[in-house]
Amino acid sequence: MNKFINQLLQLHDLELTLHENKVFKKSKSAITANEELQKDVQELKINLPDEILSIYERISKRYEIPITPMINSICNGCFMKLPVGIANKVLSDSQWIVCPNCSRFLYYDDSLIEGAKTELHYKGIARFSSPELMLP
Repeated sequence: MNKFINQLLQLHDLELTLHENKVFKKSKSAITANEELQKDVQELKINLPDEILSIYERISKRYEIPITPMINSICNGCFMKLPVGIANKVLSDSQWIVCPNCSRFLYYDDSLIEGAKTELHYKGIARFSSPELMLP
């Protein structure tokens, strides 16, 4: 995974955790945890290039999830099929790419594809006779 994309994912996770702590926890320990999280967020923002950080902040104001995986050449944020050239650039992982439709940052994660392949798929009539579909 691209270094900057990895930092953006960490930044997004920290911001979500910070938001959850502010909403749900009001104790003194939560306040100190929020201060530590805020410090970590600032450190990550300092390490990002200004161009990427400005795009990230602009996207975060518009969308709740500013960085999303690409699965089967489809942006998981807006569910639009990506052009082949952009999909190949995301797969090559040499640079950061944004979706041409929603402008979210895109990344490719092998573990998401592996999880989809391990699901059990029934074939033929077995699709209609699974135990979940049976009524007593």
